[in-house]
Amino acid sequence: ASKVPTACIVCKGSSWQTTEILGASREENLEMISSSVAFLVSQNVKVHVDLEHFYDGFLGARSAPADPDYALQCAQTAVAAGAEAVVLCDTNGGRLPWDVADATAAVVAAVPSTVSVGDHR
Repeated sequence: ASKVPTACIVCKGSSWQTTEILGASREENLEMISSSVAFLVSQNVKVHVDLEHFYDGFLGARSAPADPDYALQCAQTAVAAGAEAVVLCDTNGGRLPWDVADATAAVVAAVPSTVSVGDHR
């Protein structure tokens, strides 16, 4: 068994990415987030969850409609399962700072956990 104290796992934070790219249902994605975090926590590992494509899910993207409720649910699911931090990822880069600020503020208000931002600029 690994002796790492902390792990960062990557999970989908977008409804469209979940169904169209991953090929899973929205419910399956939430269960994967929950069960993965819970397993690592049961092994005494602190977990950070990188929510890939979070801002595309929350704000919408060229091919994907906005679904802020689902993006937020992904963050809430991770924290409910024991994640000590969620990383909101601007996976494709290019989000405007005020849009990132607004979406991030919504997550900070909704989850009792450390929230950070990862962007690809």
